[in-house]
Amino acid sequence: MNTVIKPELLAPVGSEESLYAAVNNGCDAVYLGGEQFSARQYAGNFTLEALSMAIKYCHVRGVKVFIAVNTVFKEKEVEDVLTFIEKLYHIGADAVIMQDIGVASIVKKSFPHMELHASTQMTVHHIDGVKFLQSQGFDRIVLSRELSIGEIEHIVASTDASIECFVHGALCVCYSGQCLMSSMIGGRSGNRGRCAQPCRLPYSLYKEEQKLGSRDETYLLSPKDMQSLHILPKLIQAGIQSLKIEGRMKRPEYVAGVVSIYRKYIDLYAASPQAYEVDPDDIKRLAQLFNRGGFSQGYFQQSSGYDMMSMKKPKHEGIYLGKISKVDAASKTCLLAAEESLVPGDGIEIWTKEEPHPGMMITKPSQSGDIIEIPWKNFMQAGDRVYKTQDKNLLDSLRKTYEKHTRQKGIYAHIQAVIAKPLVLQLWDEEENFVEVWGEIVEQAQNQPTCREKIVQQLKKTGSTPFYLISLTEDVGEDIYISVKQLNEIRRKAVEQLEEKILRSWTALRTEKQKPKSIYHQEKQCIQKKLSVLLRRIEQIPRVINSAVGRIYYEITKDNMNKL
Repeated sequence: MNTVIKPELLAPVGSEESLYAAVNNGCDAVYLGGEQFSARQYAGNFTLEALSMAIKYCHVRGVKVFIAVNTVFKEKEVEDVLTFIEKLYHIGADAVIMQDIGVASIVKKSFPHMELHASTQMTVHHIDGVKFLQSQGFDRIVLSRELSIGEIEHIVASTDASIECFVHGALCVCYSGQCLMSSMIGGRSGNRGRCAQPCRLPYSLYKEEQKLGSRDETYLLSPKDMQSLHILPKLIQAGIQSLKIEGRMKRPEYVAGVVSIYRKYIDLYAASPQAYEVDPDDIKRLAQLFNRGGFSQGYFQQSSGYDMMSMKKPKHEGIYLGKISKVDAASKTCLLAAEESLVPGDGIEIWTKEEPHPGMMITKPSQSGDIIEIPWKNFMQAGDRVYKTQDKNLLDSLRKTYEKHTRQKGIYAHIQAVIAKPLVLQLWDEEENFVEVWGEIVEQAQNQPTCREKIVQQLKKTGSTPFYLISLTEDVGEDIYISVKQLNEIRRKAVEQLEEKILRSWTALRTEKQKPKSIYHQEKQCIQKKLSVLLRRIEQIPRVINSAVGRIYYEITKDNMNKL
């Protein structure tokens, strides 16, 4: 049987808590943004100091860090962008994600050891596009979200590019997030990181003067979120090297939950492809964390388009809880036959005919099937559907996964403790990072010798560090004495030195300080502006030929094709 090559699991990070949530729930890499030049300007983006901290936190645990610098830039911003990327280069960022091909070309020439990832906003959707970006120095291509599994597989088979694809999270109604609606309607450009999400607003569809569609389907441009657990084996078989989760604007509990579930199923498929099966409870957990009218598989599979849209509600729906069975306006109460257990702190929302739909917190526990009483609010009627939008127990359990830093990297150790020689501890990892620390001279025991078991016990106490011991070998003499303090001290020093060695190894190729080349810093020439004119009739051409017109566009139609 062929060995399954695990793809990278790439997680979104919009805050420090989300960083810990992603790493401690099993991601292989994270992507995040700085305070400038990111396509998610309303996420909790990182200062340069915080980015440096995040990179160190990830690298010592074997996790890569990609920085989104993926807006399009104005001419006056280019120098600041290059200065920012230079700083990213020296603090050890593994890659920058970009869509501005002009600035990307300067970055690649200036910092040859910095990986360049082509943003999905470049809408790369065929082999020639992939090969062109490779020729421009891009190391990875994040493909357009509009491709099917078959099309992705064909691209992977026909190129040697590293391919990344979104597999979970929000979809844009337009091609790969290049929408102009936000900038045209409200002056907030999505390509500048300031999308106001006009696709999540209600719209009406008319044919001539007749309004089409049902009354409760008004969010005509709002796609469902994508979820791909059931087709994950096909995505892995297609050769996608990085599976990307969307969600830099989401809360850390969402990041923790989604990353942990995709980690589970990637590992499950790699361990036993024949046994791969998706637990419905995991789909339910994903839906409880966030869904817009359920999920779709995006464009990966053949779709009618209609089943990709969430036209009844553009925000989080939660999971179906039941219907209001009775309303007592006098006592201002309603009765609900709840199909899910509830605890104090759970949130519910009632889908009334009028919006906004009222929501409330549960104050009393109940079991599935119980008839519960909830406060009545205006517009609530018998038959109104109720959804559980927040699960307190789920959120609490996910929070516990990152409140402590449980992600550790496996290392190896060897201890030498021989009378009249220095105590020596060696530590190393699988990437050949190696340190050796010498301690005090080992003495002969006067009373009770220090046994091997005690030495091993103390050296394995790495719980609060980024490491755990895979194995420990020893060269320990007889009748020796080493204090617990000595063992703790040499272990602490060795762990600190190994951590420093690992961090240095990630930036080993970046020893010389490099500045952006002078390719951009050129004197601006005075360019005389001229008009461009569009013509539809050939007899118009003589009328516009003068010194002010620099270019003529002639629209060729069926009627005028033979007049040229």
